[in-house]
Amino acid sequence: MSPLAYFAPIFLAAATPPVLQLISLKSLGKAIDNALLSLFTMITS
Repeated sequence: MSPLAYFAPIFLAAATPPVLQLISLKSLGKAIDNALLSLFTMITS
């Protein structure tokens, strides 16, 4: 077995929480952007 096979699970375990936080922050930001955009469209139309 390659050393990578040993380190991959550890690396994944270490990397997963920050990545998930980034994704949730991004989707939250996208949701806010969409809300502001639709609000702006409602006001201007």
